[in-house]
Amino acid sequence: MGTGNAVTLSESDARELPAQCPDIAIAVPVVRGGAQIVYGSNNWATIVFGTTPGSLQVRELSMAYGSAFSVQDVDSANKVALLGKTVVTNLFGDIDPVGQSIRIKKVPFTVVGVLERKGQSPTGQDQDDVVLLPISSAKRKVIGIKSANADAVDSIVMEAKTIDHIQAAQDEAKALLRQRHHLAPSEDDDFSIRNMEEIFSAQEASSRIMSIMLAAVASVSLIVGGIGIMNIMLLSVRERAREIGLRQAVGQKPATFLCSFWSRP
Repeated sequence: MGTGNAVTLSESDARELPAQCPDIAIAVPVVRGGAQIVYGSNNWATIVFGTTPGSLQVRELSMAYGSAFSVQDVDSANKVALLGKTVVTNLFGDIDPVGQSIRIKKVPFTVVGVLERKGQSPTGQDQDDVVLLPISSAKRKVIGIKSANADAVDSIVMEAKTIDHIQAAQDEAKALLRQRHHLAPSEDDDFSIRNMEEIFSAQEASSRIMSIMLAAVASVSLIVGGIGIMNIMLLSVRERAREIGLRQAVGQKPATFLCSFWSRP
């Protein structure tokens, strides 16, 4: 991702990353923005991603039915769209969406495919509440082109060749991007690189903290509740002190006395 307010990443960066970095299998550019999707009298607010066909591989998406858009669709900026299951449910119900026309910011797009259900992301986001468009169509007709750089993108998603190549791919990407962005050794990166291991580690740390906090709250509740019950029992015994003394005086056995004591309403 780019850092700060400046848009520093580009589609050409995404093309060069797998070409020049041997540990990167694929890299796809992404632009994103919110939009209202309209079909007939129904509408739904969702997230629109402009990307390339390789996004399905990188994000491990598969088609439920229909077909994905192609490189030719990207090159020609064709107005075609892939819909997530949440969008399909809210716009079409039981109607087959493939071949239907939807409007995104008053621009008609043809639905060519529906994505398999993905479920929630590790951060709790609904991964099925999305619309995927060719990046060229998204830039020109929906999200808009950055005035300073028409080639600019919001982020680049990369996939390493194997899990053992993740760190090497990250280092190669950093070195190449610094070179392409003409950054001096003393300058900070104008982008940030994150991998899923870091995200999962942060989530595990958060889960551990929440578990400790819940255990502490439960312990305090048990202690406070125990003190309350203890005081009630103590008061109950004190109120019946005369009765206890009388029963002991007449020789009632301890077991019988305790049973009658605790069973008394």
